[in-house]
Amino acid sequence: MDDSHTTESHVDLVVFEFGDDPTAVSQVIGVQPTQAWIRGEPMPGHPTATRTFSTWRLHSGLPTSAAFEDQITALLDKLESVAGGVRDAVQRFQVGVQVAVYTTEPNPGFNVASQVARRLSALELDLDFDLYPRCGESDVE
Repeated sequence: MDDSHTTESHVDLVVFEFGDDPTAVSQVIGVQPTQAWIRGEPMPGHPTATRTFSTWRLHSGLPTSAAFEDQITALLDKLESVAGGVRDAVQRFQVGVQVAVYTTEPNPGFNVASQVARRLSALELDLDFDLYPRCGESDVE
C-alpha cells in the first residue's frame, strides 16, 4: 500500500454579479485580477461551451502545492493593502474567498485560525470551501 497523498489548494478572492466589465471590479478594489472572464466567452477546453456567468478572481500568489493556511495568509496580506476597496466591492457585488481543494487524502482537515477569521471578518468576507476527492492508485490496496 502506498501512503503518499497529494493535495492541491486554490485560494482566491472571487467576485460575481458585476455585469460584463471586469475592469469595474478592478477599479473598485484597486488591483488587477489574476484571472477574469465574462458571460458568453468560450469555455477553455470545451469548443461548444460558453461561460454562463462573469467572474473576477485574485489568487493568493502561492503555488497550489502550498498549505491552505499559507495561501489564505498570503491572500489576506494582498487584500488588506486595499481593504477599503475590498469592503466597497462587498457592498456592490457578490464577493468572497473561495477555497477549492483537490486531494487524495482520505481524511483531509482544515483549520481556520481565529486570527484568520478576524482578518476575514474585518474585510467583511465570507469563506467558501469546496472539497474534491481524487481517487487514485494511492487509495487502492
